[in-house]
Amino acid sequence: MNSISWVSVAEQHITKYKQPLPYQVIGLFFSLMSKVSLRKASEWFGQLWFAPVKGKISEKDQQWLTSARTTQLKFKGKYVPVYQWGYGPTIWCIHGWAGHSGQFRQIAGELIKSGYSVLCIDAPAHGKAQGKRTNLVAMSKLVLTLEQEFGAPYGIVAHSAGGLAVNYALQSGLKAEKTVFISTPLSLDYVIDISQHQMSLPLSLMDVHRSLIEKRFEKQVWDLLSMEKFQDTQPSLFLYDNSDNQVSPEVGLHLQRLHNKSQFSFSENLGHNRILRDENTRDNIVRFIAADPFTIEEKKGSPL
Repeated sequence: MNSISWVSVAEQHITKYKQPLPYQVIGLFFSLMSKVSLRKASEWFGQLWFAPVKGKISEKDQQWLTSARTTQLKFKGKYVPVYQWGYGPTIWCIHGWAGHSGQFRQIAGELIKSGYSVLCIDAPAHGKAQGKRTNLVAMSKLVLTLEQEFGAPYGIVAHSAGGLAVNYALQSGLKAEKTVFISTPLSLDYVIDISQHQMSLPLSLMDVHRSLIEKRFEKQVWDLLSMEKFQDTQPSLFLYDNSDNQVSPEVGLHLQRLHNKSQFSFSENLGHNRILRDENTRDNIVRFIAADPFTIEEKKGSPL
Protein backbone atom coordinates (compact mmCIF):
# COMPACT_ATOMS: atom_id res chain seq x y z
CA MET A 1 0.00 0.00 0.00
CA ASN A 2 2.91 2.32 0.69
CA SER A 3 6.71 2.35 0.56
CA ILE A 4 7.18 2.96 4.28
CA SER A 5 8.87 0.14 6.19
CA TRP A 6 6.86 0.17 9.39
CA VAL A 7 9.12 -2.48 10.89
CA SER A 8 12.00 -0.01 10.56
CA VAL A 9 9.88 2.90 11.82
CA ALA A 10 8.91 0.91 14.91
CA GLU A 11 12.48 -0.19 15.57
CA GLN A 12 13.96 3.29 15.16
CA HIS A 13 11.27 4.81 17.34
CA ILE A 14 11.52 2.30 20.19
CA THR A 15 15.34 2.53 20.35
CA LYS A 16 14.95 6.19 21.39
CA TYR A 17 13.45 5.13 24.71
CA LYS A 18 14.75 2.95 27.53
CA GLN A 19 12.38 0.06 28.07
CA PRO A 20 11.14 -0.97 31.55
CA LEU A 21 12.95 -3.83 33.28
CA PRO A 22 9.91 -6.18 33.04
CA TYR A 23 10.01 -5.85 29.24
CA GLN A 24 13.69 -6.73 29.23
CA VAL A 25 13.09 -9.78 31.42
CA ILE A 26 10.14 -10.95 29.29
CA GLY A 27 12.18 -10.53 26.13
CA LEU A 28 15.10 -12.54 27.53
CA PHE A 29 12.79 -15.31 28.70
CA PHE A 30 11.03 -15.72 25.35
CA SER A 31 14.28 -15.46 23.40
CA LEU A 32 15.67 -18.40 25.40
CA MET A 33 12.38 -20.30 25.33
CA SER A 34 12.10 -19.94 21.56
CA LYS A 35 15.41 -21.75 21.17
CA VAL A 36 14.15 -24.62 23.34
CA SER A 37 10.62 -24.87 21.85
CA LEU A 38 9.22 -22.30 19.46
CA ARG A 39 5.80 -23.94 19.70
CA LYS A 40 5.69 -23.75 23.49
CA ALA A 41 7.10 -20.20 23.47
CA SER A 42 4.41 -19.03 21.05
CA GLU A 43 1.72 -20.69 23.17
CA TRP A 44 2.91 -18.94 26.32
CA PHE A 45 3.40 -15.63 24.53
CA GLY A 46 -0.17 -15.83 23.21
CA GLN A 47 -1.46 -16.18 26.77
CA LEU A 48 0.55 -13.12 27.80
CA TRP A 49 -0.55 -11.12 24.75
CA PHE A 50 -4.24 -11.42 25.54
CA ALA A 51 -3.88 -10.63 29.26
CA PRO A 52 -3.72 -6.84 29.78
CA VAL A 53 -2.13 -5.52 32.93
CA LYS A 54 -4.81 -3.55 34.74
CA GLY A 55 -3.70 0.05 35.16
CA LYS A 56 -3.86 1.61 38.62
CA ILE A 57 -6.88 3.87 39.12
CA SER A 58 -6.05 7.03 41.08
CA GLU A 59 -8.17 8.20 44.00
CA LYS A 60 -9.46 11.18 41.99
CA ASP A 61 -10.43 8.91 39.11
CA GLN A 62 -12.13 6.53 41.54
CA GLN A 63 -14.17 9.36 43.04
CA TRP A 64 -15.20 10.55 39.60
CA LEU A 65 -16.30 7.06 38.57
CA THR A 66 -18.45 6.73 41.71
CA SER A 67 -20.36 9.87 40.64
CA ALA A 68 -21.59 8.14 37.48
CA ARG A 69 -24.88 6.43 36.77
CA THR A 70 -23.37 2.95 36.60
CA THR A 71 -24.87 -0.16 35.05
CA GLN A 72 -23.42 -3.60 34.41
CA LEU A 73 -23.52 -4.85 30.81
CA LYS A 74 -23.21 -8.58 30.23
CA PHE A 75 -20.83 -9.31 27.37
CA LYS A 76 -19.57 -12.76 26.44
CA GLY A 77 -20.53 -14.13 29.84
CA LYS A 78 -18.76 -11.40 31.80
CA TYR A 79 -19.97 -8.11 33.25
CA VAL A 80 -18.44 -4.80 32.23
CA PRO A 81 -19.29 -1.49 33.92
CA VAL A 82 -20.91 1.26 31.88
CA TYR A 83 -20.53 4.76 33.34
CA GLN A 84 -22.79 7.63 32.31
CA TRP A 85 -22.89 11.32 33.20
CA GLY A 86 -24.83 14.33 31.99
CA TYR A 87 -27.74 14.77 29.61
CA GLY A 88 -27.63 15.67 25.94
CA PRO A 89 -26.01 14.26 22.79
CA THR A 90 -23.98 11.24 23.86
CA ILE A 91 -20.21 10.99 23.51
CA TRP A 92 -18.59 7.61 24.03
CA CYS A 93 -15.08 7.44 25.51
CA ILE A 94 -13.23 4.22 24.67
CA HIS A 95 -9.95 3.51 26.47
CA GLY A 96 -6.93 1.70 25.09
CA TRP A 97 -5.16 -1.54 25.97
CA ALA A 98 -4.47 -1.72 29.72
CA GLY A 99 -6.45 1.52 30.14
CA HIS A 100 -9.61 2.35 32.07
CA SER A 101 -12.51 4.79 32.05
CA GLY A 102 -10.99 7.04 34.71
CA GLN A 103 -8.39 8.23 32.20
CA PHE A 104 -11.11 10.33 30.54
CA ARG A 105 -11.95 12.28 33.69
CA GLN A 106 -10.72 15.65 32.40
CA ILE A 107 -12.01 15.29 28.83
CA ALA A 108 -15.39 13.92 29.91
CA GLY A 109 -15.78 16.53 32.63
CA GLU A 110 -15.46 19.35 30.12
CA LEU A 111 -17.81 17.65 27.66
CA ILE A 112 -20.43 17.33 30.40
CA LYS A 113 -20.05 21.03 31.26
CA SER A 114 -20.59 21.78 27.57
CA GLY A 115 -23.96 20.03 27.53
CA TYR A 116 -23.11 16.50 26.44
CA SER A 117 -23.84 13.13 27.94
CA VAL A 118 -20.73 10.98 28.35
CA LEU A 119 -20.63 7.18 28.34
CA CYS A 120 -17.47 5.29 29.31
CA ILE A 121 -16.84 1.56 29.58
CA ASP A 122 -14.20 -0.64 31.11
CA ALA A 123 -13.56 -3.34 28.51
CA PRO A 124 -13.28 -6.97 29.66
CA ALA A 125 -10.14 -7.54 31.78
CA HIS A 126 -9.71 -3.76 32.14
CA GLY A 127 -10.48 -1.36 34.97
CA LYS A 128 -13.29 -2.76 37.11
CA ALA A 129 -14.58 -5.19 34.47
CA GLN A 130 -14.59 -8.93 34.98
CA GLY A 131 -12.19 -11.24 33.20
CA LYS A 132 -8.46 -11.76 32.87
CA ARG A 133 -8.06 -11.97 29.10
CA THR A 134 -9.48 -10.19 26.08
CA ASN A 135 -8.48 -9.00 22.61
CA LEU A 136 -9.07 -6.09 20.25
CA VAL A 137 -11.67 -8.00 18.23
CA ALA A 138 -13.70 -8.56 21.40
CA MET A 139 -13.29 -4.89 22.33
CA SER A 140 -14.56 -3.97 18.86
CA LYS A 141 -17.62 -6.17 19.26
CA LEU A 142 -18.24 -4.65 22.68
CA VAL A 143 -18.38 -1.23 21.00
CA LEU A 144 -20.95 -2.60 18.55
CA THR A 145 -22.92 -4.01 21.50
CA LEU A 146 -23.03 -0.55 23.04
CA GLU A 147 -24.90 0.67 19.96
CA GLN A 148 -27.44 -2.13 20.35
CA GLU A 149 -27.96 -1.37 24.05
CA PHE A 150 -27.75 2.44 24.14
CA GLY A 151 -28.25 3.59 20.55
CA ALA A 152 -25.77 5.25 18.21
CA PRO A 153 -23.59 7.97 19.78
CA TYR A 154 -23.25 11.53 18.57
CA GLY A 155 -19.49 11.28 18.90
CA ILE A 156 -16.72 8.91 19.95
CA VAL A 157 -13.41 9.73 21.64
CA ALA A 158 -10.97 6.80 21.56
CA HIS A 159 -7.47 6.43 22.97
CA SER A 160 -4.61 4.29 21.70
CA ALA A 161 -5.62 0.76 20.63
CA GLY A 162 -9.18 1.66 21.58
CA GLY A 163 -9.13 3.66 18.35
CA LEU A 164 -8.41 0.47 16.40
CA ALA A 165 -11.40 -1.18 18.08
CA VAL A 166 -13.61 1.79 17.21
CA ASN A 167 -12.44 1.76 13.59
CA TYR A 168 -13.24 -1.96 13.39
CA ALA A 169 -16.76 -1.16 14.67
CA LEU A 170 -17.14 1.69 12.16
CA GLN A 171 -16.17 -0.64 9.32
CA SER A 172 -18.77 -3.08 10.67
CA GLY A 173 -21.61 -0.53 10.47
CA LEU A 174 -21.38 1.63 13.60
CA LYS A 175 -22.51 5.22 12.95
CA ALA A 176 -21.28 8.37 14.67
CA GLU A 177 -21.51 12.04 13.72
CA LYS A 178 -17.93 12.79 14.85
CA THR A 179 -14.91 10.74 15.85
CA VAL A 180 -11.74 11.61 17.77
CA PHE A 181 -8.67 9.37 17.83
CA ILE A 182 -5.91 10.01 20.39
CA SER A 183 -2.49 8.34 20.07
CA THR A 184 -3.97 5.56 17.96
CA PRO A 185 -1.42 3.14 16.44
CA LEU A 186 -1.40 2.50 12.73
CA SER A 187 -2.65 -1.07 12.95
CA LEU A 188 -2.56 -4.34 14.85
CA ASP A 189 0.43 -5.28 12.71
CA TYR A 190 2.23 -2.12 13.87
CA VAL A 191 1.39 -2.95 17.51
CA ILE A 192 3.08 -6.32 17.06
CA ASP A 193 6.14 -4.61 15.58
CA ILE A 194 6.30 -2.20 18.53
CA SER A 195 5.95 -5.06 21.04
CA GLN A 196 8.69 -7.02 19.32
CA HIS A 197 11.18 -4.18 19.66
CA GLN A 198 10.05 -3.15 23.16
CA MET A 199 10.91 -6.63 24.43
CA SER A 200 13.60 -7.60 21.88
CA LEU A 201 11.59 -10.66 20.90
CA PRO A 202 12.84 -13.05 18.20
CA LEU A 203 11.38 -12.59 14.74
CA SER A 204 10.57 -16.31 14.51
CA LEU A 205 8.31 -16.01 17.56
CA MET A 206 6.46 -13.01 16.13
CA ASP A 207 5.95 -14.76 12.79
CA VAL A 208 4.28 -17.66 14.57
CA HIS A 209 2.27 -15.21 16.69
CA ARG A 210 0.97 -13.47 13.56
CA SER A 211 -0.01 -16.80 12.07
CA LEU A 212 -1.92 -17.78 15.19
CA ILE A 213 -3.76 -14.44 15.24
CA GLU A 214 -4.73 -14.85 11.59
CA LYS A 215 -5.89 -18.41 12.21
CA ARG A 216 -8.00 -17.34 15.19
CA PHE A 217 -9.55 -14.19 13.72
CA GLU A 218 -9.17 -14.82 9.95
CA LYS A 219 -7.13 -12.80 7.47
CA GLN A 220 -9.51 -9.83 7.41
CA VAL A 221 -8.46 -8.91 10.95
CA TRP A 222 -5.42 -7.03 9.59
CA ASP A 223 -7.63 -4.66 7.58
CA LEU A 224 -10.36 -4.34 10.21
CA LEU A 225 -7.75 -3.33 12.80
CA SER A 226 -5.93 -0.83 10.60
CA MET A 227 -6.30 2.95 10.50
CA GLU A 228 -5.16 2.87 6.89
CA LYS A 229 -8.62 1.43 6.18
CA PHE A 230 -10.36 4.23 8.09
CA GLN A 231 -13.11 5.89 6.05
CA ASP A 232 -13.45 9.55 7.08
CA THR A 233 -17.11 9.76 6.13
CA GLN A 234 -17.76 11.79 9.29
CA PRO A 235 -15.78 14.77 10.67
CA SER A 236 -12.76 13.31 12.47
CA LEU A 237 -9.93 14.61 14.62
CA PHE A 238 -6.62 12.82 15.19
CA LEU A 239 -4.28 13.83 18.02
CA TYR A 240 -0.68 12.64 18.35
CA ASP A 241 2.26 13.66 20.51
CA ASN A 242 5.79 13.93 19.17
CA SER A 243 7.18 12.46 22.41
CA ASP A 244 4.95 9.37 22.46
CA ASN A 245 7.17 6.41 23.43
CA GLN A 246 4.79 3.88 21.85
CA VAL A 247 3.31 5.41 18.70
CA SER A 248 5.72 7.21 16.39
CA PRO A 249 4.55 10.65 15.18
CA GLU A 250 5.28 9.25 11.71
CA VAL A 251 2.03 7.29 12.12
CA GLY A 252 0.08 10.53 12.47
CA LEU A 253 1.86 12.13 9.53
CA HIS A 254 1.17 9.08 7.37
CA LEU A 255 -2.52 9.04 8.28
CA GLN A 256 -2.70 12.78 7.62
CA ARG A 257 -1.52 12.13 4.07
CA LEU A 258 -4.03 9.32 3.62
CA HIS A 259 -7.05 10.96 5.25
CA ASN A 260 -6.86 14.55 4.08
CA LYS A 261 -10.50 15.19 4.99
CA SER A 262 -9.73 14.81 8.69
CA GLN A 263 -8.10 17.23 11.12
CA PHE A 264 -4.76 16.47 12.76
CA SER A 265 -3.02 18.00 15.76
CA PHE A 266 0.49 17.26 17.05
CA SER A 267 1.48 18.15 20.63
CA GLU A 268 4.84 18.12 22.41
CA ASN A 269 6.16 16.43 25.56
CA LEU A 270 2.92 14.75 26.62
CA GLY A 271 3.66 11.15 25.76
CA HIS A 272 1.22 8.34 25.14
CA ASN A 273 -1.05 8.61 28.19
CA ARG A 274 -0.52 12.07 29.66
CA ILE A 275 -2.01 13.55 26.49
CA LEU A 276 -5.41 12.49 27.88
CA ARG A 277 -4.97 14.75 30.90
CA ASP A 278 -3.74 17.80 29.01
CA GLU A 279 -5.79 20.99 29.00
CA ASN A 280 -5.12 21.69 25.31
CA THR A 281 -6.16 18.17 24.37
CA ARG A 282 -9.38 18.60 26.30
CA ASP A 283 -10.11 22.00 24.77
CA ASN A 284 -9.33 20.82 21.22
CA ILE A 285 -11.73 17.90 21.58
CA VAL A 286 -14.57 19.92 23.09
CA ARG A 287 -14.16 22.62 20.45
CA PHE A 288 -14.18 20.00 17.69
CA ILE A 289 -17.23 18.17 19.08
CA ALA A 290 -19.16 21.41 19.56
CA ALA A 291 -18.26 22.94 16.18
CA ASP A 292 -20.87 23.16 13.45
CA PRO A 293 -20.21 20.36 10.90
CA PHE A 294 -20.12 22.89 8.06
CA THR A 295 -17.36 24.81 9.84
CA ILE A 296 -15.43 21.57 10.30
CA GLU A 297 -15.73 20.81 6.58
CA GLU A 298 -13.83 24.01 5.84
CA LYS A 299 -11.01 23.05 8.24
CA LYS A 300 -10.54 19.43 7.18
CA GLY A 301 -7.02 18.51 6.15
CA SER A 302 -5.26 21.23 8.13
CA PRO A 303 -3.86 21.11 11.69
CA LEU A 304 -5.77 22.81 14.47
